Amino acid sequence: MQIKTYTGKYIPLDIVQSCYIENQSTFIDKTLTGNGFTYSSMSLKPKQNHINIIIAPNKEVVKSKEIYRKNDWENRIGFFYKESTDVLIPELYDVMIFVSDSFIYYEDKIASFKDRIDKITVDEYHSVLIQSPYRILLSGFKKYIDTTYPDTTRVFVTATPMLFSKIDIVIKPIKLEKRTIKISQNEISAIEKIHELLRNKENVLVASQDLKIFKNLANENKLKANLKIGDTLMLKVAEVVEIENDTESNLTLISSRGFEGFDLPSDKKYHVFIFENRKHTHTSFFPQNIVQTIGRARGGTNEIYWIRIPVGSRYKIPTLEKMEKVVKSSKISNEKKVSDKNNYGFLHKYYNFNYDKNLGLISDFELKEDAYNLDVEFVECDTIGLRKYKQFFEDRGFDFEFLNDAQRELEDLKVRSTGAFKMLKLNNKIIEERELIKGLVFKFNPESSIEKIASDFRKYFRRKYYQAPNLVWKMKECEIDVLSYLNNTNRELEAYWIISDENVLKLFYDTILKIQYEWKREELTKRDFEKWKMENGAISLITFIQLLIGFSQQKVQVQKKIVNNRDYNATTQTGIDVVCEIADFFGRLFYEIDIRTCNPRLIYAYCGLDLPNGFYGKNKENKVAINKLLNTISKEFAIEWKVDIKRHKYNLKTKMRGFGFDERVIDFLINTFFDKQKDAIFNFCSSYEKRLIDNLTEILKQTSINNNSFVRRHDSILAFEILTDTQMELIRDFEFLDKTGWFVENENNADVFTNEAKFLIEIDA
Repeated sequence: MQIKTYTGKYIPLDIVQSCYIENQSTFIDKTLTGNGFTYSSMSLKPKQNHINIIIAPNKEVVKSKEIYRKNDWENRIGFFYKESTDVLIPELYDVMIFVSDSFIYYEDKIASFKDRIDKITVDEYHSVLIQSPYRILLSGFKKYIDTTYPDTTRVFVTATPMLFSKIDIVIKPIKLEKRTIKISQNEISAIEKIHELLRNKENVLVASQDLKIFKNLANENKLKANLKIGDTLMLKVAEVVEIENDTESNLTLISSRGFEGFDLPSDKKYHVFIFENRKHTHTSFFPQNIVQTIGRARGGTNEIYWIRIPVGSRYKIPTLEKMEKVVKSSKISNEKKVSDKNNYGFLHKYYNFNYDKNLGLISDFELKEDAYNLDVEFVECDTIGLRKYKQFFEDRGFDFEFLNDAQRELEDLKVRSTGAFKMLKLNNKIIEERELIKGLVFKFNPESSIEKIASDFRKYFRRKYYQAPNLVWKMKECEIDVLSYLNNTNRELEAYWIISDENVLKLFYDTILKIQYEWKREELTKRDFEKWKMENGAISLITFIQLLIGFSQQKVQVQKKIVNNRDYNATTQTGIDVVCEIADFFGRLFYEIDIRTCNPRLIYAYCGLDLPNGFYGKNKENKVAINKLLNTISKEFAIEWKVDIKRHKYNLKTKMRGFGFDERVIDFLINTFFDKQKDAIFNFCSSYEKRLIDNLTEILKQTSINNNSFVRRHDSILAFEILTDTQMELIRDFEFLDKTGWFVENENNADVFTNEAKFLIEIDA
């Protein structure tokens, strides 16, 4: 690790230039915020006929650099983010600055001038890491850059690296300003001190993601401040206080969105208060965020308070040794490991699954080092505490003063619908400007109680329909009907009224159960029917509620439940007839686009063959037997059943010939799957089934003129509302693995399900 020192406020240009080592990847710890590294990188000239690229983790950082466009820059600079008006033509620029997501979005276009990229600078790299768990495109970003651009000079820079990051060069000033951070556990006294400072016209910077902090900083329910917070938090704040966003206010409030990307005036000093409650993940920070927050005050700071409420216990993270033992184990298939989330849930969180491109099976796992190291560091912030960061803060000129005061938390905030509804109306301007309601959908946790789901529904209603004259669930039906802008309200309210009334919910659910029992009694023998009941084959209450809510939305929303390559969402947890019954209750028409003879057809197509007509026999009499046979093509069954392995292989071939399997298909199945684990053929088929369904769904979405909803249900797609003639034709002619004819014939497939309810439920609004 190299250490480079400098004097003065800003890093000299020659030091910045020295960090760019030809065709290498270099990680820079610049130690201090605001010391001009990125500013200098914008002025670096690329090689002749080349381009330099700078990548920032979020739009705010890019826009903060865009103000320099007005200066007399020698370099021609382009800025690229969602709302940018710059055109992606490399000949127009010497330097191109991207938000990380936009850089990946333009990947194909950038590839066309890849060999003309001289230097790549990834700015605020700590933020890329911290945001990667919920911004999937940022996961493994450094590896992506290093792998995709190996012949380019690459620099990753931040003033606050994660402790697990491997630093190549440290840039530090010879003379360092010393400051003290006061560590407190008293939220109440901190709020009182802030109000006192504001009364005295002092400048105050507050960082928090805790709604009750914002509420307690208001005066008579009015919050006048310079707000640098994200949309999600802004909507919550808009429900509890009247907001006056004043950029000239001496109170600046920031959330995680404001840790980077803006600077406070350099002619003012600020008192800094950082509120962190470690009891909740969303109100917890990494210590790196603390330093970045303080760094927003470019003119310097007065007192710095870090109000840190500790947590008593923290979840345990499995060791690398334990995880690798599971990863390397051959006792069960990789797909089985992935599906067993109770025992191996860490695989989804800490590993990428690498798939065999031909068979679609998981070949191995790759550790997501950043995700794992982030979690370890986050947990150690509690288990080891701030002593882990002692050197980190000292290197940046900070020491700690622990006040050892009594822990006093503000009272938990209870947000009631009536008050929140009134506040939203008062905050109409900022809601409209920030489009805080746009795209709002109702999401709920299926594990929540019915009371909690109903409460979440009311929260959704008051937000979506905040412009209505009253809370919509308290309005009369005739009043709702005249509010033309309240799209789909009646369906949503019907779902809410059912869920919120225990008697109505029981009546509707019992009715659906009764209908399902009648169908099953006609379909099954008495013994099989009783077995079906014992195995909980009937629709569960939570599945019923999920379908009720999903079908009531303007665009049908069914929460995915992905296991390997299959989606076991609520529509798969009951029969299609029950799905029809609930959909029909809401006037939902839909087509079921069903793959014909799915697994055999996929296997034959993979072998380059057409599946013979009537493959399952007359009236599909061989369907169950053939599918059972396919699911036993593995020597593991012979071992499990304690039969001779060669005899098992021979019997499989004999049975397949008896069912008319093509010899080429038999050879493929035996040669490919017999020596693999027993679920390999199922996973192979489900992998190709997913590809097929995803491909068709994407085509249907692109051609949709009715804003259709498409939901996967096992080996079929439920297409809600009306399919056009063009879409019907695309379904009929759809090609996969160079074969057509995948779906049930149009005369059957095109039938819209419009079952009339056998029992009518009258719901009085």
